[in-house]
Formats: sequence, C-alpha cells, structure tokens
Amino acid sequence: MGKNGLFLTILVCGLLSGCGNREGDVKSPHVKHVVVLGFDAMSPRGLEKAVTPNLNRMIAGGASCFEGRCILTPASTQNWTTMLTGAIPVQHGVTDNSWQRDNRRILPAITGVEDVFPSVFEWVRKQKPDSKIYFFHHWKNVDRMFARSVMDSCEHVKPGEEAFRRAMEAFFADKPDLLFLHILDMDNVGHSRGHDTEAYYRTIEKYDSLIGEFMDRLERAKLLEETLVLVVADHGGFLGTHSGESAEAIEIPIILYGKGVARGKSIPHYFIYDVAPTIAWALGVTPPDLCVGKPLKAAFTESDDSFIYSPMPRLTPDGGLYDTAITVSMHADWPEGEIFYTLDGSEPTEHSIRYTAPIMLDNNCILKAVTFRDGHYSHPAKAHYRFKGQAVPKVSFAYYEDDHSLFVPDFKGMIPTVTGKCHEISLDEIPHRPERFSVYYDAMIEIPTTGEYRFHTRSDDGCWLKIDGKTVSKSATAHFQETYCDVFLDAGLHKIEIGYRQDVKRRHLSLLMAGPGVETEEEILTNKFFR
Repeated sequence: MGKNGLFLTILVCGLLSGCGNREGDVKSPHVKHVVVLGFDAMSPRGLEKAVTPNLNRMIAGGASCFEGRCILTPASTQNWTTMLTGAIPVQHGVTDNSWQRDNRRILPAITGVEDVFPSVFEWVRKQKPDSKIYFFHHWKNVDRMFARSVMDSCEHVKPGEEAFRRAMEAFFADKPDLLFLHILDMDNVGHSRGHDTEAYYRTIEKYDSLIGEFMDRLERAKLLEETLVLVVADHGGFLGTHSGESAEAIEIPIILYGKGVARGKSIPHYFIYDVAPTIAWALGVTPPDLCVGKPLKAAFTESDDSFIYSPMPRLTPDGGLYDTAITVSMHADWPEGEIFYTLDGSEPTEHSIRYTAPIMLDNNCILKAVTFRDGHYSHPAKAHYRFKGQAVPKVSFAYYEDDHSLFVPDFKGMIPTVTGKCHEISLDEIPHRPERFSVYYDAMIEIPTTGEYRFHTRSDDGCWLKIDGKTVSKSATAHFQETYCDVFLDAGLHKIEIGYRQDVKRRHLSLLMAGPGVETEEEILTNKFFR
C-alpha cells in the first residue's frame, strides 16, 4: 500500500472511530422505570391521520420516527419477538404466526431459561435480580415467545381498554422496573374494517385518550422524572391485511418520552429490533452480543427547538371506484396547519391548491395532500379516485362459484355462474358470494409509449396475470400476496388476462401499472387504458 493509501486508510478509520466515540458519549439516562405501550398494527399513517392530542404532545416533547421498519414478513409473532429480543428470525427462530415451542423449523441460536431466545425480560432479570417485571397482553398468544418464568406478572386481559387500565393501575400500585403492554384492537379493526377507515382512526383516538390519562398521572406523581415511555407497533397495514412488502405494511412508528429524551427530536433511522437494546441501555442492562439491534441513542442527544410536527392530512372518503361525483374533505390534526393538494399525482407544495372547503370530484384523479406548518411539510396523503361516469365498461369477466379449486384454476372446461362487463379489474363490480369463488377477466389495453412497464398485482387470495397470452406473474398462496413483473411492450393494443381465486375470509384484487406515460405513480388500470 502506498503512502496515500495508508493515509486514506488511517483517515477513514479515524473518522469511523470518531463517529463511534461521539455515539459513546451519549450516556444512559439510567431510568428507574420503562413502560412499553405496544399497539398491534398501528401504522404511521393511522397515527398521523387520527386526532391524537396526547400523542402529539409526546411527539413535540420527545423523540419520534414515522419511517421505522419491521422485519419481513410483516406478521405479528416474529415482529413482537424481534422487537423484544433485539434479534432477527434467523437468530431467534420465530418465523411466522404458526410458531409454537413444539412447532418450530429453526432452533434459536442461543436459549435462556425456557428454551427460547432470551428476551429483554430475561436480560433484566439476570442482571437486576430484584427488578419487578410486568407483562400485560390483550392478544392471548403474544407471550408464548418469551420466558414467562422471569416475569413477576404475566396477565392476559381483554378487552383492550381493560388491559390498558389494568396495566396502568398495576404500574402506580407496584412501580415495576419494566412494564410491557400489548393491545390488539387496531389489528382487529384493520382486518375487519380496513386500516384507512374511520373505525380504525377512532380506535387510535380511544387509546390516545388513555395514554393522556396515563401521562397526566405520571406527571402528577412526579414519576415521569424517572420513567421512560415507549409507544411502539409491530407492523402497519392496508387493504385489511399486513402482508407483502409495501411501505404501508412494513413502516412503523416509535415515540420515546420521559427521562433523558431530547425534546422535539426526529430519529433518522429506526428498526424494530432496536427496541429491546434501547430498553436495556436505559435501565443499565447489557444485551447479548448476538443481538443485531442498537440503542436509539439519537433520542437522547440535544433537543431540537426547530422541530415542527406536521401530521398527514386525512382524506374523506378514501380513494376507490365511484358511480357518480363525490365530495372530498380534508382535515389535519393540527389547528395551525394549512393543507395544500394536487389532482395529478404530483407532489404538493405551498404553491399548490390551498384547501379551504370540501371539493367535488367527478373525473379520475390521483389526489395528493400535505399539511404545511411553519415551513414544514407533512408526509403526503394520497388517494386514487376513479369514476364510472358515462364510460362503457370494457373489461369482460366470468364468475365461477368454485368449491373445489385450491389455487387459481385455468378455467378450461369450467362453466361460469355469471358473465358480464366491468370498468376495471377488481371485485367492486362483480356479484359474488363471500367465499370460494373464482373470476376470469380479459380486456384490451392501450399502451401509450413503447417501453418497459411494471405490473403490480395485489390479491387475497391468489391470482395470475397474462399479457398477450404469456403468463408474466403468478401467486399461488391462500393469503394476501403482491407480485411484480417488468414487461417490455410496444405502443398499441395488448390483451391482458387475470385469473383470481377467493378461498375464505378477506378478499381483494387490484392491478396497478407504471411505466412510460404513466410516470406519476403506479396507476390502477381504468377506462383510461381499456379499449
């Protein structure tokens, strides 16, 4: 190695060492109590769109991140395990919701007192033997991944509001060193009513009130001066599910508030496996070397007096296929915030249309809106509105009441129950029973410009996609699945076919496309393309 190379190596090492030293200078607050409020399926979008004055107060007076990420797949069991062990599935061995101690495909890399990967509860018990550790859970099965024997109290309580109140009373009565609470309500509502619905937002708002009650009691008792509170979630959700790889499923929020937390701090990076090491660091406990998570020390550095929280606007009603014109209202959970929007899918700024009153829509559009407050923009809210209007439906469908197929059939020799025409490839216009049916769609689409196009299917359960007679994507799962495929197409007409199979429970089908001439974002195929 030459002198210049040696000098560069020393310089880089010095810079890296300096970065490490700066992080090391952040000292643990050595709190007496850590309270973890865990909300299943509370997405950043839901948190921002709901009316949450108490969480807003914690965000402004604490540290937060709205672009955190869970692990894949975004299911509850492996994500709660990852959160509370600081490890990933290949280490802790919990790989899906079917995991049980006697039904596991991967053995944990290390085990603790109950033949499971040691969690933060076990770290605290081992290093601080006299600690009180409490675990309250609304979902019956969330405790199975952890060593219950190291906990002083492990209670399954329902409904969720009762679980919250039970945990709150236990905290003030016994003042445990570590209290974990799991609430399932948002996940239940997301699956049954949808994750971008009024029912979902109201559920978040209910728990915001309970959080406010808890925080007020902490302050009156002067316990906030020695307590760290974390508000966390295991995954997001959309379309009644939280599968796939979309941002709506994998993005999660975190809020830290209390002793030592910087005021108005925006955490640049957060991953779900950082929670357990952060709890341990705050309590003065050391995690196992095997853990991949790191303490969120950025939350405990200097306060940021310039921080402005601008919550995402809430659009009512949400995007979808409508028969006639609709009126859309917009609301932001901050009185001083102004809302600006666009109707062409472009990013809104303070120079875009200012929202002053509900707007009427009667043409296909992609609405994007932001809250603007004191020079700061929120994350954009977006919705795709489609209208039948006077357009003639050009997608042919054949509906089959199909009790026998396990996956999407090829439809050869099958006799349809109903045939007809619809405006787009979805289930919105298809007469169907709740379970065990299949649908075949075909249409001609007009590609505006020669080039490569990405087709994106979302289906619950499976579907396949053919273009010009060639299968370009296929999903055979009996659950929600997203598929992506890139296809080079000449400008002009092309035949598109989709086969769909609904088994049981949730049902959904949508097709999105992006490419030359469709560059604002992935657009759902509508009469703009069908010929």
